[in-house]
Amino acid sequence: MFLGVVVAGVSSAIHDPSVPRTYLFDIYKNEAESHFEIGEYRLAADCYNAAIKLQPTDTGAIVARSRCYTQMGRWKRAMKDCDEALGIDPAFPEALYQKAEILYINGNYDLAHVYFKRGLRQQPDSMLFKQAVQKASDAVHRHGPSAGSLAACGGIKEVKYVNQRV
Repeated sequence: MFLGVVVAGVSSAIHDPSVPRTYLFDIYKNEAESHFEIGEYRLAADCYNAAIKLQPTDTGAIVARSRCYTQMGRWKRAMKDCDEALGIDPAFPEALYQKAEILYINGNYDLAHVYFKRGLRQQPDSMLFKQAVQKASDAVHRHGPSAGSLAACGGIKEVKYVNQRV
């Protein structure tokens, strides 16, 4: 397995000027994607961690790591990554979508609706965002305001987490 060799040598490789950081970043990211595709979410998250050490502002890798944490049911960690990516790029569509999905999964349909709509404003032709806005809107109408809603919590920073594993 390539991961064991690469992760074990990350500290020395990061400081080795003969190894381009972008090359190592791509290796870790590709390895993470491979692990994610076969359901090895912990290994994928580890590879994304190594990649993010090399390029800490790569929003794509940060959101991808969030997806790993989501698959593992680690909602707080997943949301933290979304917030980190949005702190770097407040209009990053993948981060908006991922944050909205986490909110939706946790029953915060109205907050999910807010973030799906933000994403739709960034990508007005996106069928993914259009369908997600409709999905969240339908859920709000079916279930009413969620405990983590704008009205209930007084702002969008508060989030209700269910089935939390940290």
